[in-house]
Amino acid sequence: MTEAREVEGAGQGLFATKTFSAGEVVLSEDPLLVCNPNTTPEMKAIREQFMNIEADPPKHISSSTSNSCISDLKIPPTSTVDVDVKLIHEFRGMLQAAASYALLTCKETKSKLQNLYAPSLINPNENERSVVKLADDACSFLGESQVLNSHSPLLKLISESPDDCKTIMLVWSCNSFKGGLIYDTTSRINHSCDYNAVITSDAFSSSSSSSDDKKQIIRATAEIKAGDEISISYLGSITYADCTLRNERLLRDKFFRCACTRCQSDRSMGDIAAAIPCTICHQRDGRYLDEDVQYDDGEVKVNYCLPRICKKAMDDDNNKFEYEYHCEKCGKVEIEESLLKDMNKTIERAMSHLDQGLSKSSEIDDDEGERDAMLEMTERLACLSTSVLGSKHYLTNLLSCVMLGRKLSALNAAILCKTTMGNGSSGSGNRKGKNKKKSSGADNADDEVIDTTEVAECIHSLEQLSTYIESLNLKSHPGHLTGSLNVGVARVLIGLGDVKSMKYGASFATKVYDDYFKLEFEGGGMVKVVETLLGAWKKKAEEESDAAEDSGERKRIKL
Repeated sequence: MTEAREVEGAGQGLFATKTFSAGEVVLSEDPLLVCNPNTTPEMKAIREQFMNIEADPPKHISSSTSNSCISDLKIPPTSTVDVDVKLIHEFRGMLQAAASYALLTCKETKSKLQNLYAPSLINPNENERSVVKLADDACSFLGESQVLNSHSPLLKLISESPDDCKTIMLVWSCNSFKGGLIYDTTSRINHSCDYNAVITSDAFSSSSSSSDDKKQIIRATAEIKAGDEISISYLGSITYADCTLRNERLLRDKFFRCACTRCQSDRSMGDIAAAIPCTICHQRDGRYLDEDVQYDDGEVKVNYCLPRICKKAMDDDNNKFEYEYHCEKCGKVEIEESLLKDMNKTIERAMSHLDQGLSKSSEIDDDEGERDAMLEMTERLACLSTSVLGSKHYLTNLLSCVMLGRKLSALNAAILCKTTMGNGSSGSGNRKGKNKKKSSGADNADDEVIDTTEVAECIHSLEQLSTYIESLNLKSHPGHLTGSLNVGVARVLIGLGDVKSMKYGASFATKVYDDYFKLEFEGGGMVKVVETLLGAWKKKAEEESDAAEDSGERKRIKL
């Protein structure tokens, strides 16, 4: 059903030999190598190859989802990687990949791993030189005394086959999935910012220990015709950002720039994800937009300008892109240098905040104070992004997505716990927005449980986010970003218990049921959740209809 072929400039890629429909399984595969195991015996086998760390993993490692089971291995302070947290992470990952590979006994498996894509050791391209240099440093470190035990298979590997050792480090850097899983076929699937397939299994969940549990399942997100290349996104939610940020992340983490059809279009035709209100059509007060322009809620017509590569930069073969803004009404738009700096500072500050939240997500989830502080800062940055970049810019929408997820979790918890969230007692700080007032909650019993104004704000945010995703015109279903948010809104509304709210909630669940959850993009568990919500609404509607008939009103409720 699939076959590997050479792709110009991208090594090998995976192609369909038959047509797949959306939701259909394209590939299911066991890993060749697990570089970061989640069981103590496997961790111990890796750790006991190194000196200066105990073979038994410490509790904070064995009980966590850390990307390295040798995170307590000390890197010499003189090493060049010691100054950069990401490089330290990459460095340890390389060491762990080599240690895992050294434990393999099957020659066929080793051969398959060595045949996966890796940068040239002798003549890497410009984008890959840094990762090859890091692999050189990692091998040099392993070759030092007082690093590896004398019985270590890794010592034998680095001594007898240093190039194989270095190659497997680079294979890990370029091809591994979550948990350091490397596959023979799945690892050949190339990236696209407009992907047509997605990983639908978490092969490295805390409960996954058997070979079957580590199967990687790839499903088509849209129709894939015979002969089409199969692609996934390496970027997660950054897939929904602009071309510049997407390629910065790919260059940083995967050592290449993307040339997919979406990136080519964004660069030449204009990048809608980076659209800002036109500075000619809409004059600013300093760096800030007028409120009507910020929110673009229909009170005024907002014209947008989009960045695209200027002709001069397109003609230069230097991989450095210079952009200029174009408005459909005004043509080329010159953005003042001071405003460009303010825009870039806003983006840098917000992305740093989001990255920090992602890296410390488990700590934040366990600490209520951290959660509240994170939510408050996210809200502030979302307001800043809206006022500087507008409501249709990717940064505003990514911040909104994070903020919405946390708000919905809090609202659902409030309903379950029957605690008051209105009148400022939610502990989540003041909400900023346009013409927003707190509900008094005096005339509705449900307001004792939840602030319905807060619910309305969440619904509005979800609708704006959905509109933004649709504007990108991607092949994949919006549910890949908003599916859980739709379910979150449905749970809140159906949890309120009244007919109007439950009917409205069921509409959000329905949006992502047939074309997303029912196709098991997030597993059978989420299908049951959505079906339970829709079942609750159906039962309520039937009860109301029966009650209406009993009272003689003969009221019909449309399911």
